[in-house]
Amino acid sequence: MWVGNLMAALVPVCLAVLLLVLGDLSRRLGKAAGRSPVHRWFWVAAGLVLLSSLTRLASLATPRSDFEAMDQNNAVFVAYALPLLLGVVIGFIAAWRYWGWLIYARR
Repeated sequence: MWVGNLMAALVPVCLAVLLLVLGDLSRRLGKAAGRSPVHRWFWVAAGLVLLSSLTRLASLATPRSDFEAMDQNNAVFVAYALPLLLGVVIGFIAAWRYWGWLIYARR
């Protein structure tokens, strides 16, 4: 049972690492292209995702059902899901703003 909880806490860590890599790549691209420092939003997003993971790690003894939206314990769900959701949304918006030109680039 605890292995599943541990894995559920480590998945956001992997997402945070991805956001940090995108932030660093965006920083380098922005420096070369002279763009505004939007890459900092990737670091904000990674921080929120890590906060979510820390919440999950701090409550390893809590049953997995406490992290489901249909359960009555909404405080634990909000402390885990809200930073995760905000981090993913901020990361998506920053990625779209920084890397969206790749979709419309012509060959």
